Parts: sequence; structure tokens; C-alpha cells
Amino acid sequence: MAATDAGRPHAPTSDTGFRRLRRDPRLDGVRGLAILAVLGTHEIFVNPSGPEWFVRGLPRVDLFLVLSGFLIVGTLLSEHDRTGRIDLGGFARRRVRRLVPPLAAFLAIHALVTAVLGDSLGEELRQAMMGLFFVGNWQLSVGHHPPFDLVHLWSLGVEAQLYFVAAFGVLLARRHLRNTSAIVGGLVVAIVAVALWRIGWWRHGTNPEALYERTDLRADSFLMGAVGIVLWRARVVGHRVAERVGWFGLLFLLGAFALTPRFSPALFGGGFTLVAFAAMWLVVGSGSDRSLLGAVVGSAPLRWLGERSYSLYLWHLPVFRWTDRALPDAPPVPKYLLAIVVALVVTELTYRLVERPLLSRRRPGLPEPTPSSASTPPP
Repeated sequence: MAATDAGRPHAPTSDTGFRRLRRDPRLDGVRGLAILAVLGTHEIFVNPSGPEWFVRGLPRVDLFLVLSGFLIVGTLLSEHDRTGRIDLGGFARRRVRRLVPPLAAFLAIHALVTAVLGDSLGEELRQAMMGLFFVGNWQLSVGHHPPFDLVHLWSLGVEAQLYFVAAFGVLLARRHLRNTSAIVGGLVVAIVAVALWRIGWWRHGTNPEALYERTDLRADSFLMGAVGIVLWRARVVGHRVAERVGWFGLLFLLGAFALTPRFSPALFGGGFTLVAFAAMWLVVGSGSDRSLLGAVVGSAPLRWLGERSYSLYLWHLPVFRWTDRALPDAPPVPKYLLAIVVALVVTELTYRLVERPLLSRRRPGLPEPTPSSASTPPP
């Protein structure tokens, strides 16, 4: 779903011997790569007749979900390794403080623009309430399609719901957190169950766009990130092996992003899980010490984008839609580039005025994983 906090190897504690998460700008670069992919996918909202390969890449959201699973579960495990407990209240407060203020500011300004444009304020209120309560991803399942300039908020709902599933899952498994094999085995069973559950719904003939946004059918990507952090925490995979497999993961993802048709049966038949597996190794490999992959993915431009990816996630799609409405007959490429520039300017303002002040007040020593954007394919 973004900003500045990610995981990095730290000296093991004397109590557990496990690695603990610390901030790693290289993983901000992974997030920057993911938001770039989303900007390409959503080009169609600026230029409906744009190149078809931009529209491909339905699995691009999985990179965000994997990274979130890696960081959120890693944060919870680090807290347990450090203190021997999980503070669910503190976890909830940090998530709300991180997610809600930028979202509330975005929705307030969006409502003003909606009023000026003469669009439905009743629909705007409905979307704001669902967005603030993180349930917007279930709209298609009950037959309601949100406005296109707010359709991307579905992924924020998925991630927020999975954050708390992860918190309760770690709490329930707290007696077994030292048993890496058992934890990985349980996660793999859950991943397979989600994949089979998705296959069943796909064969049932349910609307694929609705399936794409359901939390229970996207959880395998988040769980795959959890597998990655559990392996990393226990030092199961060496740095060299992680980097080599990470390069494979990056190449696999680039191919899937560029070549996979929207709503391909292969994706719903197991492809999403394979994409998540590749993304897991990209995340693990990017964070390896002295990693060339980490240096490439963690380049300054990608880190800059990754640090601002939550604000960019919130703003890019409305700006794309408003640009198309304001300049319907403009040449496609200049219009798309203009939309990106405007989105980046608004993103920077939101990041400096809302996000960064909040981040500066976080509790020291605790990573603050944040949500990322996602791509909802147009009809």
C-alpha cells in the first residue's frame, strides 16, 4: 500500500538469537518499483486508448502485499522477540496514526473537488465512510462499483484487514514463534488453502474483478511475505542465495507485469501465488548485505518514490481522472506526463505537510510499515 520504514538485519538479541527489523532504505526502493508499475497500469485512466501492455499486469498489487506481509509480521515478531509480548492496542494505535490522517486529508480535498465538479456528494460520503473504515474492497461483492477516481482504495481495505489478521495470528502462535519449521509449515498450508479457495470461486463463475478485491482471496500474497520474514529472521537462507533467487524474482515479476492478460485464468488458477513467491524472494534478496540487487532496487529515485508511495497511492488515480476530464482532447503522451507531474507535486505536499510530521513522532526503534497502492483494472 509505502513510506519510509522498512526492515534491516540487526544484531540478534541475547534472548532469542533472531534477527530484528530495522529501517532499510533498500526496501523503500522495492516499494518505489511497485508504485512505478502501478502508475504504468493506471495510464489507462488518463488515456483510455493507451498501449495495451500498460494495462496488463493485474498481479502488480501482489508485490505490495508481499512487502507488507514481510514488514508487518516482521514488526510484530521483533516486538515479541524484544519484549516477550504483543501489544495489540499499541499496534492498532500505530496503524491508525499512520493510515488515517493522510487518508482523511485526501478525502476532504477530494470531496471539495467533487462538489466543484458537480459529482454525487452522496456517493462521495459513502466512499469516505467505507475508506475510513477500510471496507471498500467488498463493494463489488455486493454489486456496487465505486467511482473510478476512488476505485483504488480497495487495496487499502485489504491491507488494513490483513494487518489485524496478522496481529492476532502472531498473538495466537506466540508459544511457537521459536519453531521456524512449524511457523513456515503453517503459513504454507494457509497459502495453499487460499490458492485453492480462489480457484474454487473462479470456477464458480464469480465476477473476477470482485474476486480480485476480496481479502480472503488475496491473503496468500501477504502470507508469502510472512514466510519471507520468518526465513530471514531465522537466517535460514544465506545472503548469496537470497540475492541470486531475488534476481530471478525480479525478472519473473517484470515478465508477469508486462505480459499477463487481465483476468487471465492462469492467474486465478495459481498464478497469483507464483507471483507472490517471486516477490518474496525479491524482497528478501534486496535486503541482503552487500547485495547488488539491493543497490539497484535501492537506487535514490526508487527510494524517493518508495518513501512517498502512500501519498502517491492516494492521489495519483484522482489526478489522472481529473486530468483526462480537463483535457479530453489533449495528445495522450503529454497528458499522461502532465498527470504524473501534478500527482507528484500533490504527493510531495501531502508527504511534507501530513505524513512526515507524523513519522517524526513515532516511537523510536519500531519500524512502521505502511500500506501501498494497488491497481484496480478498469472495466
